[in-house]
Amino acid sequence: MKNFFLFFLFFGLAFSSQGQTLAQGPSSTRYIRDIYEYVQEKIHKQQYYINEFKVNANNLPWANQETFHRSQQYHYSFVGDDTPILRMVTVITKMAEKNYYTEYLFDNDGQLIFCFDKQNDVGQYNFRELHAYFEQGLCVNLMIDRNIIDAK
Repeated sequence: MKNFFLFFLFFGLAFSSQGQTLAQGPSSTRYIRDIYEYVQEKIHKQQYYINEFKVNANNLPWANQETFHRSQQYHYSFVGDDTPILRMVTVITKMAEKNYYTEYLFDNDGQLIFCFDKQNDVGQYNFRELHAYFEQGLCVNLMIDRNIIDAK
């Protein structure tokens, strides 16, 4: 009976540690999503500093008589010795009927960890949405529209 109990104890420990190992693979994407939601919440609550640059803020017709507008927002905070930490960059471009929206998310070390790109310019691009997850400067997960693409 004691051997039976020890067998299940070791089997259970081995199984649970294997489950944790398997969960660590896609967990980097989940971790990045958690950071993204955290940063979005802080932006929504206006808890980050923001620098914003706009081109044609009044949306007047451009030289070619099409409407053009571009906005870049840089969200950042200060840590410790007043070192600025860039958290997110948002770029919005509108050209006539075409809209482009891009977000870049950075970790506490200033490394790019996520890029989101959305647009309605099907003549120029063959996708509507792109999600790219980065780890140590390399793309580890790529999703175009709703299709997962091999990031290698």
